This record gives sequence, structure tokens and C-alpha cells, in this order.
Amino acid sequence: MEGRKKKSVRTSYPLLNPDPGPWALDWSLADHEGPFPWPQPRCEEFYLLAGYLARLNRLPLDEVFALERAHGRGSAIHALAEEGLSSPAEERWAHLIEAHGLDDPSKPQLDIVTMTYCIEHVDARRVVVGFDGQTRTMYPLWWDQNHEVSGSNGSQQVPQPCESDDCHHHPWSA
Repeated sequence: MEGRKKKSVRTSYPLLNPDPGPWALDWSLADHEGPFPWPQPRCEEFYLLAGYLARLNRLPLDEVFALERAHGRGSAIHALAEEGLSSPAEERWAHLIEAHGLDDPSKPQLDIVTMTYCIEHVDARRVVVGFDGQTRTMYPLWWDQNHEVSGSNGSQQVPQPCESDDCHHHPWSA
């Protein structure tokens, strides 16, 4: 992101402590290009991920952010600092900011949030969203199948296949 100055209106690592209650999904920023594209509508992967988000959307927002990965491996859903994005993610984020005019103060001020796709098993895959805390809206951005959005320590993350039909529904089974 050479030459792009980060604006102070965006928090780089927010404390996500949302109040209980409903929240919304907005698909207008889904990035269908680049290294971790959101799947195109009407393909099987799109329906899988949209279903995952729809099931999460049944929970109050505070419960969503309180979800933890199984076996004590930490938070399943958390913010990412802009400074912690990988170079390709920084480039795509800068592209989205420019393409959608998100530097305009009247536009949503988004924090980047990563959501572990499968909380029951070791799974590198992440759904990455922009979160507007003012309007309580999540904007799906990327499908990060290989855990490449956040900066890497050089280790290769290998997605593990899901071994359960409903682990993505846990703890609110279908």
C-alpha cells in the first residue's frame, strides 16, 4: 500500500465488544477477484458460505463475537489489524477502499474481522468480513481458504476437510 496513508477514522485493532441484539449482512462489498475471491452467486461454494453466515445471523451479535474454537484454541471470530494484513490483502483492501469510496466519512467505517469457518476442527479457512460497528452490519469480503489474509509467519497452513455435517452450526445446531 505504498503511498496510501491510513486514516485515523479507521481503528486498526478494535475491541469488539458489541451489545446483544440483531445485526445485518450486506453483500455489496464482496470481492470476487484477487487472491481470495468471494465465490460468485449461484455456485455451490457461495451457497455454503452464505448459509454459514445466515446461521450465524440467527445469533445475537455479542454471541457471534464470543464464539470460540473447540479444544481451547481461542476466539473463532476476531478483528484483524490493518497493519497485520499480508501484502496481497493490503492491496485488495486498498482496492476496495478506492473502488467503493470508503475513505469518505459518510461511508461505513469498517474493521476487518476474520471468522473461522469450522470451529470443531483445525481449519485454516476463514470468512473475512468488514464490520461496521455503528450500523451493526457485516460485509462479506473474502473467502480465505489458505489463511493468507493475515500476515504469515512463513508456515504453510493446510485446510483440513470438515469431518462433521453440522460443525459450522455449533452451538446452534440446525
